[in-house]
Amino acid sequence: MCIVFIHCNNDVGAKYKLIMAANRDEYMSRPTKSADTHPDFSHIICGIDMESGVEGGTWLGVTKSGKFSALTNVLTGSQDPSKLPRGKLVINYLKEEVDPMDYLNLLQDKQHRQFNMLAGKIDSCGKICLGYYSNWDDKNPRLLTDKTNVVACTTLNGDWKKIEHGRKTFDKIIENSHAMSPNDLTNCLLESLLSDTTSLYPDEIVRKQCNGALDDTILEKYCSVMISGLGLYGTRVQTVVLIDENNQLHFTEMALNGSDGADETAWLKSSYTFTVKVTDTSSS
Repeated sequence: MCIVFIHCNNDVGAKYKLIMAANRDEYMSRPTKSADTHPDFSHIICGIDMESGVEGGTWLGVTKSGKFSALTNVLTGSQDPSKLPRGKLVINYLKEEVDPMDYLNLLQDKQHRQFNMLAGKIDSCGKICLGYYSNWDDKNPRLLTDKTNVVACTTLNGDWKKIEHGRKTFDKIIENSHAMSPNDLTNCLLESLLSDTTSLYPDEIVRKQCNGALDDTILEKYCSVMISGLGLYGTRVQTVVLIDENNQLHFTEMALNGSDGADETAWLKSSYTFTVKVTDTSSS
């Protein structure tokens, strides 16, 4: 997962409590299952990473009880192969009846590869609770307030140009979301935000963070909300999650057709809509 735009609104009368739009950027050869009911946990809907050695993990998922989570990696010059893979972090949160902040606090003792993670839920009062933790730049998990946040492969709400560019588009869409149906809002997020290939290159902050791992040819494409045109690597999956005033959850995924994403023009759509069955997972 490369970039996640998320907006929570717990105000009385708000049409949408949660608006989340995310792109997963990955190697095209990496085998992936499109979003579906999880084969082992029927209350979870998510895509599944089928890469040998780390298979069974996911980058984003939701549950029928109104839990949701997303994870990004962190852009660095190199990764420590001795660290634990990150793919099961989202699944492990979604499969258990655990509070978001309690779960994120547990991760401080784990030695995973660098990641940023969002974990949220609808609580028993129908309010959105959203937590964030990064084992890269945060000492402690944070409870996020009602507003827009952007998580990419850098610090929360970082200064990358594509974060700032995407946030402006996202905020404009949110301003008009009260007049949109879930279908119209989803399509607007997919087309105007997640499919935006505007390059914000050069971005010296991105260049410095990657520490020489990406050359200028890749950086030019990388510095956009949607990465395309590189062939071997790019935006593989686009996901929109909405929770409306009636606690209906709307989940839509667009994924490159085929398990290896070989055809960059063939996108497969998966959609799910259900009323959340809220359960109380708060600590006693």
